[in-house]
Amino acid sequence: MHKDSKKLPHLIKLLDDDSELVQKAIAKELAEYGPWLNAELSLLDQPLSDKQKKSVTNLLKIHNHILLQEEWKNWDEIFNEKEKLERAMSLLAQFQNGVTYPRSLKQILDTLAEEFISTRSVIDPFELANFLFIEKGLKGAEKDYYDPLNSNLVYVIENKRGIPISLAVIYMLVGDRVGLNIEGCNFPGHFLARVEGKDGYILVDCFNQGQLLHEKVITKVDVQHSESTREIIHTPATANVIMRRFLRNLIEAYKREEDLDTCEVFFELYHSIEEED
Repeated sequence: MHKDSKKLPHLIKLLDDDSELVQKAIAKELAEYGPWLNAELSLLDQPLSDKQKKSVTNLLKIHNHILLQEEWKNWDEIFNEKEKLERAMSLLAQFQNGVTYPRSLKQILDTLAEEFISTRSVIDPFELANFLFIEKGLKGAEKDYYDPLNSNLVYVIENKRGIPISLAVIYMLVGDRVGLNIEGCNFPGHFLARVEGKDGYILVDCFNQGQLLHEKVITKVDVQHSESTREIIHTPATANVIMRRFLRNLIEAYKREEDLDTCEVFFELYHSIEEED
C-alpha cells in the first residue's frame, strides 16, 4: 500500500462534484497513488462504474498535462547541455510514469554508470557501448516502434527496448557520468550518437547494438550528398534539437493512439523550444 487507502472511497464519491477546485484536489490526491492506483481501486468494496473509471482517467490526464506544462517552464534556463537534456527526459518520464514512480531517471542512470565503472579497467565510449548494448541488452524496439513509452528513458532502460534517439540519449547521459563526451548526431530518419576519433567522427548506432560507423564510410555511400552529410555529422545535436525531435516522435505516437489532448500538450512544448539552424 503506497498511500492511505481509507481516503480512496471518499475521493471516488467526490467525482460527481462540479466544483473545479474540488476536481483539481481530487486529481492531485489520486495522482499521488502513482502506479499503485489501479491496484488500490481494485480492492475497493464497491467497484467503480464505467462513468467513474472514465472520470478518474480524465482527471489524471488533465492533472499530468498541467503538471508537465508547469514544470517545463524553467527548462530552457538550464545552461549545461547534458543537465538540460536530462531534466527534459526526467519530466517526460514523470509525465508517463506518475510522480510517485519508485525509480527516478537519475537513480537508474547513476546505477548504470556505477556498474560500468566498477566492472571496467578501461573507460572509453566503445567499452560503454559494449556495456549498454551488448551486456545490458539495450536494443531497438522493432515490434512496437511507435509506442509512446519508447520515448520514456526509464521505461526503455527497464524494458531494454527503445527507439534510436532514446537509446542514444541514454548512452550520452551515462557517458557524461563517467567522464565521456558523447554527443548526438541528428541524422535524418535514424538518430545516432557520435564520438570523436583520431581521424574523424565515429557514429554509434545505438538501435543496432552499438554498431560503429566511421564518417568516411558514411560519406562514401552517397557521394552526391557527401558534403551535406558531413555537415550533419560535424554539427552536434543540442538539447533543443534533441527535444524537438523527441516531441515530434511523441506527437506522432499519441496521434496514432488518437489521444489528441496529449498531442496538443506536446505540440505546445514543441513550439516553446527555439528552433536552431
